[in-house]
Amino acid sequence: MPALRTTGLICHHCLLPVNERDQVIGEDASDDKVFCCRACYSIYRMIREEGLEDFYQKRDWKDHGIPASIKEMQSNDCDLTEVDQGSPLPHVNENGEVREAELMINGIRCASCIWLIEKIVERTNGVVSIRINFATHQAHIGWVGAKTNLARIVDRIRSIGYAASPFTPAARETALNEQNRDLLIRLGTAVFFSMQLMLPSLGLYAGYFQGIDAHTRSMLEMAAGLACTPVLLYSGWPFLRGAYFALRNKTLSMDVLITMGSWSAFLLSIEHMRSGKEVYFDTAAMIITLVLLGKFLENTAKQKASQTVSRLLMLQPTTARIVRNEDRFLVNAADIRRGELIEVRPGERMPMDGIIRKGRTEVDESLVTGESQPREKTAGSGVVAGSMNGLGTIVVEVTRVGEETILAQIARLVEHAQTASAPIQRIADRV
Repeated sequence: MPALRTTGLICHHCLLPVNERDQVIGEDASDDKVFCCRACYSIYRMIREEGLEDFYQKRDWKDHGIPASIKEMQSNDCDLTEVDQGSPLPHVNENGEVREAELMINGIRCASCIWLIEKIVERTNGVVSIRINFATHQAHIGWVGAKTNLARIVDRIRSIGYAASPFTPAARETALNEQNRDLLIRLGTAVFFSMQLMLPSLGLYAGYFQGIDAHTRSMLEMAAGLACTPVLLYSGWPFLRGAYFALRNKTLSMDVLITMGSWSAFLLSIEHMRSGKEVYFDTAAMIITLVLLGKFLENTAKQKASQTVSRLLMLQPTTARIVRNEDRFLVNAADIRRGELIEVRPGERMPMDGIIRKGRTEVDESLVTGESQPREKTAGSGVVAGSMNGLGTIVVEVTRVGEETILAQIARLVEHAQTASAPIQRIADRV
């Protein structure tokens, strides 16, 4: 397969210049394709064998070569191959036969990357569902544990040149902060130019009822058009870009609807300027401004929810006092296993869920129940991770650890609600 060619060629997969000495020529039915290394050629063959070669026509890469995020993961030897090989890791949740995991996908450059990953993973035997958020690169994957495991799914993702790492609330909060900052700048720009647009628009409205000379009207229309342009091109760029990728992938989305509405009003107004009819620049700008305002409020709510989850998880102690042969040892909470005994002293929080085996106390469980008054607990009573112990020293038998605790389940439900689409939203997208 390897052969020599003249320089100046570009790798068909990663788009890097091909070194004459290291180049690899792939055999294709239509034309010979050149690759910079065997890894790129292997990825190309994998994509082609799956019948997804359209990816190379749909993609819109601004950067060439291997993404820095994947290089960093490879250098840090970030690996998920031990998942499902024994006790479940914190980022794997079990729901009967179906297992679910939240992963961060590294190396995504455009919407076509998400299309490719979803298609490849969906064709993996045992995978039930996969949903990737383009803004945060967060993937929610469900699979049947008896048919496949997360290690195989991750291998499939890596086989096409992407990398996966466990999702963390901190990573999601960082992504939301960046997205919110970008939305705030675009919204501020839209509001500023929309306010400037209202001045000539009010003049045009007044002229409609009271009369206006052609020269003044033309100047006001031109000023309105100039003020509307940055709103559409800069503030509305995310919608325009989303609509482009949706149409190129032969799908319709809300971005298509927003883009059609705003640009139809803008282009129609330009045409009406030449024919002397009414213009609608204010309508085009306000569509973008109001939708951006809605997205900003939505993202702000998500950001607050993400911070709430982080603060909630911080309530769970990272250390625990384990009881063995009447001796007490302070150990990492992650090392505690189901069935072991731990001691919780006055003023300490419960490291994990369990049942009191010795002692009597009062426990503040307001984070779960919302009840402000502490509840009395005796031998045989259940306690919840993160709740505050009162004045008594108790010995607790651990019943749930890690992602099994009620505190972790609450956090997981909040995170799932942030990424899941409401049924009415899916219906609206289809309409």
